[in-house]
Amino acid sequence: MSSPAHAIYSSTLSLSLQGHEFQSQYDVQLIFNKTAQSRLLCAAACNQNPSCRTFDYDSSSHRCRLFEADLTNGAIIATTSQTSIVGNVILSASLYASMYNQSCSACRENRYQTCSSTTNTCQCPGNSYWNGSMCPLQLFENATCSQPDACRSDCNLSCIINSYGGFTQCLIKQALATSTETVYALWNTTAGSDSNLASNGTGIGKYYSVHGPDTVFDCNTVTKYVNFGDCNNTRGASFLVTFRLATANSYPQRDPLIISIEGSNSNSTELTRGSSWTLLYNGSSGISKNQTRFTYGSTQWLPKHSAWYASYRFLVNLAMNNGASIPFVQYSEFDKNAKTLWETAFNQMISYYKKQKKSSSEAILDIIEKLVVPREELDSKENAIDNQHDLPVYHRIHQILTTLIHHIHRFDNERKLSFRSLAPILLQFDKTFAMMIGRLLIKIAQNRDDLQSILILFQEHLSENYFESVLIQLATMNSNKKYGCFVYQLNVNEKLDLCQWFIKEKDRGLFVFDLLKNHVLINKSDAHREQCQDLL
Repeated sequence: MSSPAHAIYSSTLSLSLQGHEFQSQYDVQLIFNKTAQSRLLCAAACNQNPSCRTFDYDSSSHRCRLFEADLTNGAIIATTSQTSIVGNVILSASLYASMYNQSCSACRENRYQTCSSTTNTCQCPGNSYWNGSMCPLQLFENATCSQPDACRSDCNLSCIINSYGGFTQCLIKQALATSTETVYALWNTTAGSDSNLASNGTGIGKYYSVHGPDTVFDCNTVTKYVNFGDCNNTRGASFLVTFRLATANSYPQRDPLIISIEGSNSNSTELTRGSSWTLLYNGSSGISKNQTRFTYGSTQWLPKHSAWYASYRFLVNLAMNNGASIPFVQYSEFDKNAKTLWETAFNQMISYYKKQKKSSSEAILDIIEKLVVPREELDSKENAIDNQHDLPVYHRIHQILTTLIHHIHRFDNERKLSFRSLAPILLQFDKTFAMMIGRLLIKIAQNRDDLQSILILFQEHLSENYFESVLIQLATMNSNKKYGCFVYQLNVNEKLDLCQWFIKEKDRGLFVFDLLKNHVLINKSDAHREQCQDLL
């Protein structure tokens, strides 16, 4: 929408297909929820509110909602109402560059920047920040950040600097990731044996109160845990693939050298028993002899990835001290957080397959299925609005699918076909994954029957209008080289035969229209043009 008479208030919008609504990640992002007599008036309300980045409008109920959110922290999802539509404000650097940090006269009555009363210059509106070219929205918890003002301060978030590789993240400064986690300090405990709990104090089997076990998970490499003895983390079910340790501020000889990790699904009353634990890792901590203080050692991979555990026991078996045992050990952070490492781990699993470690394809299937199926138990503490619209899970699956599609060519045909089982599971979880699933299945397809099965799957799971929209988009993929479909490799006669089969036998003309028009007709001789025209 644009208003030539009042260009200073104008904005450009992109609209979704009907049958969709916007789902914000957090309740605080909803800034307006009332009725409007038309979609135009709802769009105008968004345009007049500098905080509005997205709106949705239902012409049946006249519901108009404005959001201080965009697709970086929300999603366009399918809804049962076919009269609902989503609009996004389109932003570009050109809207900001000419006025940012200029005198207030440059941005007076402008929706994209506001006049700061302290500096008397044009600055980003509330809950947004200047990234050097424009004013994106400030980030929520666990998002990657790169500057101090990038996180929502009203949500008590700070851009926490992780000295390993310059990684930064928006986090609430607290001892544990969730209030349900408990970190127990142990001493004189070996893998497979019963746990001996350490206590606050000084001397053998004690730890300093200011350097207690909670500091191992406080997202701060400046704090540390010091244990006087020959230590552990328990959490709800997770799939541990990698870990890394960070050094403390002093005494390199106290750095962990050899560590062990065990997993257990026993209840809390049984966790002190050695028989409750399964050994998962026994080896290097990843910290080098001359490791810089306050930095992470190298990422260590567990030798097998076979089970999910509710609790983990982490023990330091030997401190550095040139290999000699000493009665002191300290470290600042133990990072097993999936938000930090899961994407690297997923890419590594794919590379394992390339190295003939073929069980990795089963591990990939298992990870995706466990993210989707038990969704009531996943990310329950990540501010998901409800189980059906669990955005942390949604975005994680979206990234995994993107990675899988990019690397699917690395797998042999048998493994490629195994990924078909994901399609109905993901469609049941959220139908807006349809196009990503379509891209994956198009790459996997080996013949015309495979293509037909894709269409049948979508027709069974999607509404009529949504299926037609997906069908049109799939039609542009089946003959495009970049999507990796086998159709691209066919000669012109084989492509014509394929078109005839879909049009005459399967009544799927829309699916092959682009192929017939742009890849068959222009390459056929005059003798066959009439046949092509008849099919069109």
